[in-house]
Amino acid sequence: MKNGDGVDTSATPLKVGNDNLSPYNTVWGKGRIFLKGNNNTVYNGAALVDSSSKITLGDVQMIGSNNTMVKLNGPTESVIGNPNVAPVGAFLGEIHIQGAMGGEYAAWAKINSGTYKNNIAIYAGSGQNDTLDTSLFGAISGTGLSNVTTGNIKVKDINVGFGSAAEDSVLVFATNGTGVDVENGIEPMGTGTFKVITDGVKANGSTVNRGYDINKINYADTSLRTVMGYADGVFSRDLNNYAGGHNAPKKQSTINFKSDVDMVSRQGIAYYAVDGGKITTNKATRAGGAQSVIAFANGKDNPNNGVASAGKSTVEISGNITAADYLLFADNYNTRKDDEINLGYQNVGAYAKGEGQITIDSSTPASKAVEEEANKSGGASSTAASTKSLVYGIGAYAEGAGSLIDIKGDGIHVVTGPDSGVYAKDSGEIKFAGYITNQNNIKRGDIDTSDFTNATSNYYVTGSGTTRKGIIGNSKGNDHINSTPFYVNRKR
Repeated sequence: MKNGDGVDTSATPLKVGNDNLSPYNTVWGKGRIFLKGNNNTVYNGAALVDSSSKITLGDVQMIGSNNTMVKLNGPTESVIGNPNVAPVGAFLGEIHIQGAMGGEYAAWAKINSGTYKNNIAIYAGSGQNDTLDTSLFGAISGTGLSNVTTGNIKVKDINVGFGSAAEDSVLVFATNGTGVDVENGIEPMGTGTFKVITDGVKANGSTVNRGYDINKINYADTSLRTVMGYADGVFSRDLNNYAGGHNAPKKQSTINFKSDVDMVSRQGIAYYAVDGGKITTNKATRAGGAQSVIAFANGKDNPNNGVASAGKSTVEISGNITAADYLLFADNYNTRKDDEINLGYQNVGAYAKGEGQITIDSSTPASKAVEEEANKSGGASSTAASTKSLVYGIGAYAEGAGSLIDIKGDGIHVVTGPDSGVYAKDSGEIKFAGYITNQNNIKRGDIDTSDFTNATSNYYVTGSGTTRKGIIGNSKGNDHINSTPFYVNRKR
């Protein structure tokens, strides 16, 4: 299955084709898929597909709410009652997708008012993973698929953005114990830049802009509350619709990100694991919109039927993390409204609650308290792949007994906001490594700030010409009245 302009599925690597977001009624012969309306799906998987197959969607545009580009369903009927069918949308081949969702990503895709909500680029609910056998899908014979390990869903290219009218969108959603391996072989900011998974998109005529660069995507172009990876629960649902499902391994719904992630959504969450879900990455992650969260692990698998839990919600990051208000401060700072400026320093690096588990390892804390690898920030003239860790706001927040955040190695650099830098509540546990800059942020303009490359032997740090942007703040002139580097809030 393929569509788009210049798609070549026989090439090595496969070519997803030209990135076109021109007006739908002016482009002909390009193989575009355009859907306007609600509750639409481009590929609706309801049966088993072999490993030689490919889904290559090179140009998909969807304007509306509750839409899905690729939907891999769990059981649509009982396998036990229909042993000769395989009503499970497991896809054993490769997936390559490119396009835009949610409206307001192009001048011709505007709406008069309101927003488009709950769109998903990839819905992974088939239950396939690195241990699940196709025998659970029914009496499959004569197809070469009998008793074959399904393996994780293989997403080889994902270049899908969400327009500024999009709210509560998800790039990759995994549930029902489904495993998904996600990478991107596309350079969304143009040839010669770098390969990255990103949610930012805007079309200007025939030019498509994507990525983590204010010359391409500014603060006004971003979506609201986008989640890049959402892992929900474990393989413990709809068991009666799998043959022998009660004997199947109760795997966590798992998303493995194998490429860098650059998120620009406002109030976005890069990685969200809930009810026993799991997300891993060995690459760098950035969140450029205000009030962002890099990792959120919430709860655990709790069957409540005497069955042992399959696991706690987990996010494992082996790489750098950045959430430093890039688009808020680097884009039109001097003319931005005061209430927008005051959204600064409210990001969260890691948030664990309800026994959620988060680890951050193999990171390098930024020496300076300013982002230096994004265009027009910290003196940079272009955007490069991230190699450092910096969080404006709370670096780690652990709530509830059994909740753990473990920041290992050299750690991260946290520039504290009004809510402290490392916060443990109600017996939550945090292990922290790295730097903390605890400094008043109230100043409309540049703040002389820390540079740990100039730290003295007693760890005294001066600014030495390093500056970052401030906020308007409160009438008291200090946003750190009740903010400390470390805060422990014990239940009494």
